Order: sequence, then C-alpha cells, then structure tokens
Amino acid sequence: MLSQARKQVVNLSHRKLTDDEYLVLSRGLKFIPSPSVKRAKQDLLHDFDELARKMRCRYLYHGNLDEIHHFRVKSGHTPPLTCNTLENYLFNTKHELSSMQIRKFRNNLSLSQRSGISSLLNDESLIIKKADKSNNVVILDKVNYLLEGDRQLNTQHYTKLENFDLKALRCNINTYVKGMYTKCVIDYSTFNYLNNGNQIDYGPGFSAISDLDIEENDINNTWEQTKNVILETCEETLGYMQYKRKNWMSDNTWVKVEERRKAKEKVLNAITRQQKRQTQDLYREKDKEVKKNCKQDKRDYVEQLAQEAEIACSKGDIKSLYNTTKQLSGRRSNSSATVKDKNGNVKIPPSYNRKPPSYNRKPPSYNRKPPSYNRKPPSYNRKPPSYNRKPPSYNRKAPSYNRKAPSYNRKPPSYNRKPPSYNRKPPSYNRKPPSYNRKPPSYNRKPPSFNRKSTFV
Repeated sequence: MLSQARKQVVNLSHRKLTDDEYLVLSRGLKFIPSPSVKRAKQDLLHDFDELARKMRCRYLYHGNLDEIHHFRVKSGHTPPLTCNTLENYLFNTKHELSSMQIRKFRNNLSLSQRSGISSLLNDESLIIKKADKSNNVVILDKVNYLLEGDRQLNTQHYTKLENFDLKALRCNINTYVKGMYTKCVIDYSTFNYLNNGNQIDYGPGFSAISDLDIEENDINNTWEQTKNVILETCEETLGYMQYKRKNWMSDNTWVKVEERRKAKEKVLNAITRQQKRQTQDLYREKDKEVKKNCKQDKRDYVEQLAQEAEIACSKGDIKSLYNTTKQLSGRRSNSSATVKDKNGNVKIPPSYNRKPPSYNRKPPSYNRKPPSYNRKPPSYNRKPPSYNRKPPSYNRKAPSYNRKAPSYNRKPPSYNRKPPSYNRKPPSYNRKPPSYNRKPPSYNRKPPSFNRKSTFV
C-alpha cells in the first residue's frame, strides 16, 4: 500500500515526505477527514432553521410567484408564522433533533496522519496541486512555482500594463451597466444583480449622497450605499476611537498585557491538540502575571492618592483634597460635551440638547361650579373672652426627698418547713345509703299574683 501511495504522489520539492504524509496525499485532494462531534448538533439545528424558513415561504407564497429570474439577489426574507399544523410539525421535529444523542464518528485517519496534514498546511514554502493529465498529486516549491509563472507571462502572448486604474475601470463598468438599463436592454433584476458587487467609489463627503441615482423602490440598496458613504467619511475625517490608558498601570504591566495578547493569538492559531495544550498553558501563566501586576499597581496607586490627600489636609488645601477623594470614590459627573469643527467653533451648543417644551397640555376646564352665595353670615353673638381666670398657683408642694431607703434586712428563706404528714385518715366507706322516703311534691301551691306594683314609674 505504501508503494502504491508513492506512485500516486509526485514530490518535486526539497522536502522529504514521511510515510504518513504519502498515505494521506494518496487519498486525493478531495478527501474529507472525519469531522468532530463538538459542533455537529449546532450545525444540524442551523440547517433545520434554514429548512423551516424555506417551508414557510413555500406555504405562504405558493402559486403567487412568477418564474424565478436567472439574475436575482437573495433577499434572506424571514416569513412570519404559518398554520398550526406546519408550526407543530416544525416544533416537534426541532425538539427531537435537539434531544437526539449524536454518536462519535469513526476516525478515518490515525493521529500520526493528522499531524502530517497539519505539518503540510503549516509549511508555506510548498504548493500542492493536482496533475494536469492524471489523478496524481504534485508537490512543488513555491519559489519554483512563481518563477515558472513569471516565465510564462514574459512571452509574446502577454503584455504588461504600465498604468492600471481599478477604480476607473469599476466606474466605466457601472456607467455601461446603467446605460444598458436606461436603454431597456436589461431589466431591473439584472441591473441590481450586476451593480450589487460593483459599488461606485464616490470618495469622502456627505454631498455624494445626493448624487446616488437608484430606483426609488429599491430601499435596501439605497440604504446600503448611503451607509457606506457615511462610514467612509467618518473614518477619514473623525478616525477610530482612541482608548486612553489607565494612569495607574505601569509600563511593565503593559508589556505583560502585550505578551498575553500574543499568547492568545497562538492559542487561536493552534492546529493540533498538543500545540493547543501548550499554548493554553502559556496563556494561563501570562494571564496570572497580568492580574498580579494589576493588583499591585492598583494598590500602589491608591496608597499614593491617600498620601496626597493627607498632605492636602495638613496644608488646608480643600480643592485638591476634594479631587483626590473623588478619584478614590470613583464617582463621575455626567458632563455634556460640544461638537466643534477644525477651527474650534462650536457647532451644536449644549443648550440645544434640552427637551423642547410640551404643547400637549390639557386645556383649562371651564365647567367649574359657580361660587355659592347662600352662605350663612358670620355670627357676631359670640361670647367675649373671660378675663376672670384664676392665676396659676405657685404653692405646689416640693418633692419629698425623705423616701425610705430600701431595706436589705430581709429574712432569709426558711428551710425548716414541716415535712408532709402521711398519717391521714383513710376514707370512710360507712356512708349512709340514700333515703327513698322523701315526701312527694305538693301541687297545692298558690297561683302567681299579677297585681304587683310596677317598678317603672
């Protein structure tokens, strides 16, 4: 099998290939290694969402669509929800797919063969191509490949252009396409398809927005061109936002931060598991060093501010004391900034950012009740104040301070109590029996008299 693999791979480079690299390349350039299971479920659900979108579009717009144009731009339209039957089917199917357990694929390559693939990918001095007249794989040096391309270009069949302006070519193509559209040679769908990838470079300035000559119904294309003009103008005039460094971090800490950033790039660019493990360990070490230095710098910065506050307090400098206290507390006031031009003139003063007065107030209600004039007149028959009040008595008794002191001569509790007597007499069981010779009740009582005197007079 190895001898057959060596026949299918033609090595014209300076590198000596290993047996595993021969075996991998002999499988062909369209060979697909077994994928990982980590993102299999996510990819499956993403594909199912696209399928659900197409099914909703087919249900909503079935029979209403004309023939599909050959040159059309995909809209990516997200349709609304449809009937309950279709939505229940889509929901149940997605639920089953999300709860399905995906088994691991059988690995069709060994670890050594996978490391061989990664080593060939990382080697930038090689170019791997398919042969012209057979299914063999050819490996060439990149330098020799470029020299051969230059040799073929420097012939009578090709001419070198001295001045080539790509922007001018794009503008010429766009004007030619627009001329064909105005002469009704092509329809609007073809014009939109051809003009979508060749946007005209109008240059900086918001005045270019008024020069856009696009169909009025195409709102999306108009918005895209307008947005591109605004972004390009802002990048050239304002530039990107510059972040200020924190004043309490030292230069040594910023060096550590840069090393951590480079370690993070190595983690992202790692291919094999061993490289990824090594780069992750290096990144953890750099991250710990950065956090340690940041804590130390922060502690030194706070101590320095505290010393400055003490010096200001001893000197009686209230302003600097207030500023240092404000920095330590971390409170910031919201200050409104103004927009200025290059000459320093204010464009939008902060007073224009106030809220306009609201003119939606409710009108005054004229349905009030009239005042009542049937009030009672004031009474002037009040009694005059009495000035015969008794004067306050100042002959109160003085508090008595001859209270008796608490007596601490209480008698102690007596523990000479008599014990309980157990010589009680037993109960007597010689009681007399009940007598059944009672007299019968007499029914010769006098009736009640109703001639009593009433007590309520």
